[in-house]
Amino acid sequence: LSGPKGSGGIVPVYVRENMFRYRLRSNSMLQSLLGSQEYSLASMRVLFPTSYPIELLVAAHDRFLLDPPKKVQDAVADKLRKFPHTSSAHLMHGLVREGAGVARLAATSEGGGAVDNENEASPPPVEWEEALWSYAAAADLASHHDWQPRLRLGLLLQRLRRFDAGNAT
Repeated sequence: LSGPKGSGGIVPVYVRENMFRYRLRSNSMLQSLLGSQEYSLASMRVLFPTSYPIELLVAAHDRFLLDPPKKVQDAVADKLRKFPHTSSAHLMHGLVREGAGVARLAATSEGGGAVDNENEASPPPVEWEEALWSYAAAADLASHHDWQPRLRLGLLLQRLRRFDAGNAT
């Protein structure tokens, strides 16, 4: 891009599109998840919360909560190891761990379908404590406009019957 004739300079072009800066690399998480396209789309929505309606963001959370395949879990864990100071890595790790806790409760419940910790005599799944830690870390690292980690933290605290802490988020 060159400037007006005779100016001899370069005229910068500002692209005001959030997705413009997202580069596709051969080993990027987006590329590695293309085999699991639904998770790839969900992760893009989680990464850019201001670009999508709330309903689609909550649906993206549900995708990671429903016991994703090992390949997806490994990809999320790998991103957390590589980028421990990013909110999105902690958020997705929390979603995967919360989903693992739900799956454990469903598998161990007598009815096979209960997903809440209704029986206060039995301890909550250990995965939920891991999810709480990840959500809290994500909330601390999140930008001001990213409400997702605080929502997930509050919902899980409510599920664990820690109402005062849940309401404080």
